[in-house]
Amino acid sequence: MKDHPFLWFLSFFGIFFLVLCAIVVFFIFSVVGEKPEILKTDTIGILKVEGLIYEVEPLLKVIQKYQKQSSIKAVVVRIESPGGAVGPSQELYQALKELGKTKKVVASLGAVAASGGYYTACGAHKIIANPGTLTGSIGVIMEFAHLQDLFQWAKISHTVIKSGRYKDVGSPFRPMKEDERKLLEELIGNVYQQFKGVVLAERKIRPDQVEMVTDGRIFTGAQAKELGLVDDLGSFEFAVEVAKQLADLKGDIPLLWPSKEHKYLEFILGETGSSWFGQTLKKQMISTPLFYLMPI
Repeated sequence: MKDHPFLWFLSFFGIFFLVLCAIVVFFIFSVVGEKPEILKTDTIGILKVEGLIYEVEPLLKVIQKYQKQSSIKAVVVRIESPGGAVGPSQELYQALKELGKTKKVVASLGAVAASGGYYTACGAHKIIANPGTLTGSIGVIMEFAHLQDLFQWAKISHTVIKSGRYKDVGSPFRPMKEDERKLLEELIGNVYQQFKGVVLAERKIRPDQVEMVTDGRIFTGAQAKELGLVDDLGSFEFAVEVAKQLADLKGDIPLLWPSKEHKYLEFILGETGSSWFGQTLKKQMISTPLFYLMPI
């Protein structure tokens, strides 16, 4: 080799190139969180639904991504949510139903998976909860603050210019009229029937227990299993095993966790929006005049 410096150079360059390729591949795997299709084996995708359900576009993108990957045979949806806005909860439910046409989907309920969180879980083939999970809260709520006495005490006047009779319904500057209350009750009733219809379509609830199950109360995971709201009791690891069985997967199956998309709001709200400030701000974002699915 010493007599052939050109061959020595080629050997050194070849080793350097292989090491460089290995570093690049490792970096891509660690950042992107997935392998090239040619290197993929059977995998279980993980979807995390955390905090108040409001902005679900990132979750929908992950679901679409999982749907396109042939190596993903099942998806476990880990839900840690007290609920959220109606529309986004319905979007997640529908997306999981669509995903379920090609993949096995299992919902794993954490500490709290109620109202909109439970609505989301109804899109899965199986729902697994811990015995102490707080779930249920099948219902819809709308709240308004009555501040007219406070404004009068503070000598704050208010003028409204509106295009229609009901444009300022729920205004905190005046008492609610009876026809406005009736209008909102009809809206709440319509959304509630949508939620109730999904639960009855997806779960086997005894006819004599339907009203009790869907009256807005919260259940533990153990109670929910007795009522048919969940299929079995167990941890996240147990839910993964259930997904493996449904997808007929054997042995150690790798889990694919979605890569994090860091956003400016996460600096304020916290990584998952689970801080007190983040939760308070998000609740303000989804409250009046929107409907929201919440346990309390």
